[in-house]
Amino acid sequence: MEICHRPIAAIIAQDPKLPPALLRLFFHDCFVKVPPDPELNFKVNLDPVTPEVLDNQYYLNLQQKKGLFQSDQALATDPGGTQEIVNQMAASDEAWTKRFIKNMIKMGRTQVLTRDEGEIRLNCR
Repeated sequence: MEICHRPIAAIIAQDPKLPPALLRLFFHDCFVKVPPDPELNFKVNLDPVTPEVLDNQYYLNLQQKKGLFQSDQALATDPGGTQEIVNQMAASDEAWTKRFIKNMIKMGRTQVLTRDEGEIRLNCR
């Protein structure tokens, strides 16, 4: 979870108005973790078809109406918005890979705030 949380938090800090849907489009392979509880310690893959592969299957799942969350599935049904991005990413694994690499490099260039330069939230609600 920490691998995904820090880069996403850095991007949000740079542009707080960035739509959450766009972040989700590029970080779908991050896991959703249930709040800490010894009885409920499990993770859910957002791509149950190819969970161990970094590919565009997530977008194919959305086109087949197999999104894990309603908010994910909404990405594929937003005409004039994210629907076109979902269709582009589903159409070509190669195009998705190139776009993913480009955006990971972009995220790697973000300035991470440390110590007293930023805000660390325990609850982001």
